[in-house]
Amino acid sequence: MNDINSKIEMELDAKTVRDTFAAIGVLVDEIRMNFTLDGLKAAVVDPANVVIINIDLPRDNFLHYDVKVIEEIGLPVDKINQVLEKEDKDKIEEEPVKLSFIKEAVTDIYILHISQGIFTRDIRCINVAEIRKKPQGILFLSDYSVHLKTKQFRVIIKKSFGICEYTVFSCKQDAYGLSFSAISEDDGNQPLIATPEVLSWKPLRDTPRDNPKSMFSLDYLSDIVSVIPGETTELRIGHDMPCRIISSLGQSGRCEYMIAPRIESEG
Repeated sequence: MNDINSKIEMELDAKTVRDTFAAIGVLVDEIRMNFTLDGLKAAVVDPANVVIINIDLPRDNFLHYDVKVIEEIGLPVDKINQVLEKEDKDKIEEEPVKLSFIKEAVTDIYILHISQGIFTRDIRCINVAEIRKKPQGILFLSDYSVHLKTKQFRVIIKKSFGICEYTVFSCKQDAYGLSFSAISEDDGNQPLIATPEVLSWKPLRDTPRDNPKSMFSLDYLSDIVSVIPGETTELRIGHDMPCRIISSLGQSGRCEYMIAPRIESEG
């Protein structure tokens, strides 16, 4: 018989659960998910060590949340997304998603039972020892925090990706502006420049650089912008350092991508 503490149950709206696993699954197929008394937390790095994903979904986002002990469970994100994929694009309202985790007594591995309306599926979870450990804390101080509309950010990255391989994020302190310069190493053409509407702007250090800029792979950014869940996106930008791409998740959650820069070689 399973111990009562070895069962985890939760229920949340379909959009939030889909946004959560889509945000993870765009770059990795499996993750160590931490089920705490206060909600879900996860951190994972992609196989190429370019992007760190951080997920924080507090319990107030759930319709029902029953976690009695802190547990770390290995989740097959790709299989979960297969179940959560929305088929009917015109459907106005979806039923909530119920997730139940029950630990097998013999193997000590959890079985995930997903149910939504008339659909149910059992998915075997993964031994956490078989999944890469979450990255250690990386500390750095960006120069500026800039907010922009997610739709505009998505259009800029998608259009740039159709032309070039890299884009440079840069800030101009005197103009409180943000610009993206899409460039290619293979031709001598001028870069594609985009200057989006800035919703808010603030320095993150006492003496920020006047014009910080960093270069990033459009291959990764194109994947990331396709799944950013919030209506607005925060970019924390520095000079030749990772960019933190932050969005709301659910009612009070947070989804963050920390993407490593491509350092330009000096001639």
